[in-house]
Amino acid sequence: MEFRLVETEDAAAREHVMAPLEAYNEAMTGRGQSEPALPLAILRHEGGLIGGLIGVSYWDWLHVDQFYLPEEWRHGGIGARVMAAAVAAAARRGLIGVWLASYSFQAPGFYRRQGFEEFAVLPDHPPGHTDHYFLRRIRAEDARDAAPPPGFALRDVVDPEERQALSEGLRAYNDAAAGPGRFQPLGLLLPGSGGLWGQTGRGWLFVELLGIPEALRGAGLGARLLREAERIAAARGCIGAHLDTCSFQAPVFYEKLGYTRFGTVPDHPRGHARHLYARRLDGRPLLAHNAPPPREDGASA
Repeated sequence: MEFRLVETEDAAAREHVMAPLEAYNEAMTGRGQSEPALPLAILRHEGGLIGGLIGVSYWDWLHVDQFYLPEEWRHGGIGARVMAAAVAAAARRGLIGVWLASYSFQAPGFYRRQGFEEFAVLPDHPPGHTDHYFLRRIRAEDARDAAPPPGFALRDVVDPEERQALSEGLRAYNDAAAGPGRFQPLGLLLPGSGGLWGQTGRGWLFVELLGIPEALRGAGLGARLLREAERIAAARGCIGAHLDTCSFQAPVFYEKLGYTRFGTVPDHPRGHARHLYARRLDGRPLLAHNAPPPREDGASA
């Protein structure tokens, strides 16, 4: 069976891949299209600058996708107040936790000081640096009304231009620390529906979605898709691939293909778990691991 390669941003192509995966998730959990992901944003505009936090709540957790403050706003506890407001909003939504990732040149120490637990580490992501994964369980007292700092607005609708502006600020910061990200979509579409969707950037392939229609399962298509994506990623200069998968999805499948589990978000969704997997593509050993207990001093890594 032939795959159609997509190498540009394409919302329709992503939905094409998502369709069979969404149906499978709903069949396994009763929670899928009936429970859409809900944005959560705490943003501030001032003098042409934009900063703040954008996340999405889904399956009982808030995932913080972007958190960026221009340098002149990084004082007076503004970041801590933004995060506290996000945690409080998550608590009011009935969520059970918040999780996120932070490169070693970003703010691991900040998240430790905000009560986050470091639960996984992925070295050389991006090359020469380290990716740290954090989670924080919601407590009853977190539901109190923690207001954002002055000038920041809390809302559940995100304008695409705001998302782009925040992304550009964060990307410029990351590029200054780690070099150009060179992000590029990578889609492999099956006829009808299904396939693989992800992106390459900062030396790694991230596999966001892998969905095979029920009628086509068992024929090795998933392995072919993943190996082809790895081949293309390696040709683009990637040294590794990473992804996450739920306990009811395909952990064993990825392990059979050489992926190593290096972290777990428990109860994502409730009664299940979300596992993090990675594999080196350059022949070197994968040194990713579950993180040690957080350091008491909360110093930045």
